[in-house]
Amino acid sequence: MSVGIIDTGLDYTHANFDGPGTAAAYDAADALDITIGDAGDAGLFGPDAPKVKGGFDFSGDTYDASSDDPAINTPKPDPDPLDCQGHGSHVGGTTGGFGVLADGTTYGDDEGETYDESTHLNEFKVGPGVAPNVDLYALRVFGCDGSTDLTVNAIDWAVDNELDVINMSLGSPFGRATDPSAVASTNAAAAGVIVVASAGNSGANPYITGAPGAGDGAISVAAVDSSATFPAAILGLSTGASVTAINANAADLPAGPLPIHVLRNPDGTVSLGCNGIGAGGAPLPGSTPGEYAAQNVAGKIVVTVRGGCARVARAVHAQQAGAAGAIMIDTSPGFPPFEGEITGNPDIPGHEYLVTIPFLGVRGVLGPNPTEDGDLVVAADGGTTTLTATTLTNPGFRGFASFSSGGPRNGDSAAKPNIAAPGVSTLSTDVGTGTGGTRMSGTSMASPHVAGVAALVRESHPDWSVEDVSAAIQNYADPSAVAGYRLTRAGTGLVDTAESVAADVVALGDGVTAEDAEGNPVGFMTASLSYGFAELGANFSGTRTLTVRNHGDADVTLNLGSEPSPQSRPASLAFGAAALTVPAGGESAVEVTLNVPVASVGGSFSTNQFAFREASGNVTLSSGELVLRVPYLLVPRALSNVETALDGPLTTSGANRKQTATVTNEGGTLTTAADVYAWGLEDPDDMNEGALGGGGYDVRAVGVQSFDAEEALGDRAFRNDRLLVFAINNWSRWSTAAVNEWDINVDSNGDGSPDYIVVAIDSGAIRTGSFNGLLEVFFVDLATGDLFASGFLASSPTDSSTLLLPVLASDLGLSNSARQFSYSAVSFSLEGPGVDVVTGSAGFNAFKPAITTGQFVIVQPNGTGSFAVEVDNGEWKKTPAKGLMVVALDNAAGAPEAQLIPVPAP
Repeated sequence: MSVGIIDTGLDYTHANFDGPGTAAAYDAADALDITIGDAGDAGLFGPDAPKVKGGFDFSGDTYDASSDDPAINTPKPDPDPLDCQGHGSHVGGTTGGFGVLADGTTYGDDEGETYDESTHLNEFKVGPGVAPNVDLYALRVFGCDGSTDLTVNAIDWAVDNELDVINMSLGSPFGRATDPSAVASTNAAAAGVIVVASAGNSGANPYITGAPGAGDGAISVAAVDSSATFPAAILGLSTGASVTAINANAADLPAGPLPIHVLRNPDGTVSLGCNGIGAGGAPLPGSTPGEYAAQNVAGKIVVTVRGGCARVARAVHAQQAGAAGAIMIDTSPGFPPFEGEITGNPDIPGHEYLVTIPFLGVRGVLGPNPTEDGDLVVAADGGTTTLTATTLTNPGFRGFASFSSGGPRNGDSAAKPNIAAPGVSTLSTDVGTGTGGTRMSGTSMASPHVAGVAALVRESHPDWSVEDVSAAIQNYADPSAVAGYRLTRAGTGLVDTAESVAADVVALGDGVTAEDAEGNPVGFMTASLSYGFAELGANFSGTRTLTVRNHGDADVTLNLGSEPSPQSRPASLAFGAAALTVPAGGESAVEVTLNVPVASVGGSFSTNQFAFREASGNVTLSSGELVLRVPYLLVPRALSNVETALDGPLTTSGANRKQTATVTNEGGTLTTAADVYAWGLEDPDDMNEGALGGGGYDVRAVGVQSFDAEEALGDRAFRNDRLLVFAINNWSRWSTAAVNEWDINVDSNGDGSPDYIVVAIDSGAIRTGSFNGLLEVFFVDLATGDLFASGFLASSPTDSSTLLLPVLASDLGLSNSARQFSYSAVSFSLEGPGVDVVTGSAGFNAFKPAITTGQFVIVQPNGTGSFAVEVDNGEWKKTPAKGLMVVALDNAAGAPEAQLIPVPAP
């Protein structure tokens, strides 16, 4: 079987790939890394090599797609895909490494060393991969650092060279089926290549799972934690307290007692311990170069806090300064990850350094927090500690890795990811070390596990189609093996290699269409039943067809049933038959109808930030001990029908300045609310979102409301302040608002130029540089260019089109003596080049609005409500509004979510 590793390349000199197994051999190959050179002559790479049979370097060492420098963002391809980063070698080892014994030799080189039930009895430095006898192909698409735009090139190469399987432990968040890498993956699957890809490391929030794994026919892989325990140490502090720490590098513990030194910043706070060095070896602002040596940590155990640089960098810096150990306080109530052997500082390219002192991690957070371990260690500064070895039960065992990305698929709510595999603290090939291993975590580590399974299944069933091999992998996964199982994060569950390899029966659902090399349509099926997204004005009923193929030599009768997921809204399945008989060598089909009562769906006002709803679970097909599963998923949104009408004319002066508005919800399916704003801006439906990419950012209207901040927030600290809330209604629906950015430009001093920008954008993109799918409100002071957190998240339900941006008036330079401001708006797609500059500007008085705002009316199905509205004639002359903007987040997406009522009425 041939497996293409589309990644950073492969270190074919490593013993795990039956190379010479020396650092010198790697250095020699690296010196010739633009030609095959001695590597080919020595049989390390190419058709005569024992493991890495071929491939290509599409990038070159210096390539980085994110650079603005043409000398760097222009690929320099060459025939030698030697890995200079390490990620690809680790991935390739998980899929198909031979294994490295404790003495540094390649497993399998000696007679009698086979892969069977006794293999695990050997002592390994690096264990064998899932499919150790596969041939690997190194398709390098990354330089030594940075990002890539070359994935599609590598996929095409794999198709042209008829590889059996490709693995892509790479991607970008918020993946759509239409992303170029996803389309290429779908076409590759149709052409006969089994495509496996990582789901992404962006966390659990909805719609953030990535491409290329988002492609139809690609197997998107989530990560679970397979470590039951970790080595640990009990810190016996001289204060009398005792704290448990994870021994993150499993180092031998010195007897002690050891002096404790808390590394501190000049202001006395606990240092990050980055020694002034950040990513790429660049200076890290706010971190002091040489801080370890300057604070004389030699012989001591040095304490730092997580953040700013690679976790293990602290261990490197501490040992280089002569410390006897390093303790890192985490920034969460949990323990930091297990790292394994530390062989260098990842922040410094090419850095090699073996850490032998213990690198210990304790639970955070510093300050008031349910977990006080970090504070106890800091309180022992200047004292001593003993270290006693123990074992730490892993609370995350069998559960999702915290980083594993959540589905479903952005755009159409199709079921993604498809399956889960181990992806935390995985030990595999360490590039350039000859024989060493290193531990990495990520869905990047889970995906090659499944790629190895795919090779084994295809080898077991060489005549099967790609769709049947993929189905065998997904049908036989086990949801009960994933603690806290969620279908939109793990598909059918944890991969089961033995069951998939032995399978004779597979079940398929959705039909999709791809293109062959000539652009002709090619149809195939996937192993899921995606009912998509639906706005419901009544009960939902949808039917899909399930096709079952029997590759065995005997008829099989399967009973149909369902296993709703724990997160599913109440729903039911109806089958065209209670049981299905599939003849030997044949196939049979049955209809599956999903019924969802609209009353069970719920609305957009929820303690759940996203108000995400799903009707989901697994269709089961069983006969005795044989059980197949096919996931089903509908993302529903129950609809209200809120409409608001003034009971009479509303004018800006005279007796009709006061009026009552009546709110109705005729035919609505749920109790909801009408939320009232001063309507300030409107903009036409003028963005071609389909052509530009992305969606949900073409602004239709903007309004604002204000409240007494002390009353609204229940805190006297906000006395004499106002809470402003901007409402932005867009012409079309987003799956998640985090794929876009909205800016409100605020002129608070009346000089005609913006002084502040209120920004709604993905929180992780700002705070960590990595998207997390959570929309947060920030503000920028244009006088200084500084960006600040507002303290609020945006209200932005999934599958909606209106977002609400809270911000304090004082944060925008407004006060009781400076009340008025003007504002304008602009939006950006973060998925493409789309920018929508909203027409015009509007004024508002944060302390005395020209028209009353903030009314919030609850209205039941077929019920009515009302609110009073009044125009302040004097203020209207200074900061007029277009009228009222009544937001109903449970109305249909687009214009119905925000009713615009002109004042005075035309």
